[in-house]
Amino acid sequence: MEATDSDHKPVKCLFNLDVARVEKQTMRQKYGEIMSSNKKVLHLLQGLKAFPEANVSTNDIILQDQTPYIFKLQNRSTEDRACFEITGQAPSSSGTDSAGFPTWLK
Repeated sequence: MEATDSDHKPVKCLFNLDVARVEKQTMRQKYGEIMSSNKKVLHLLQGLKAFPEANVSTNDIILQDQTPYIFKLQNRSTEDRACFEITGQAPSSSGTDSAGFPTWLK
């Protein structure tokens, strides 16, 4: 890099740059190779099979705000059990418990 400094003229700089460009196809291939060959990553992915899949849709349970909700919770693992805990939070008012759910919803 060359720089020229002067009291009467603006400073001039010349840059010599190499710009890297990422090819997305090559990046995807390398990412796949790393993910499939890294033992730690494979171990973590195996552990994720036991986690349940949770889907939330809207048209069944009607909560205090009159908005309908369906909570669909599934465990797709055939080897491990899954436990679910549903908690809610809302301002306390009549007709709701401390978690924000209606008192009729047990």
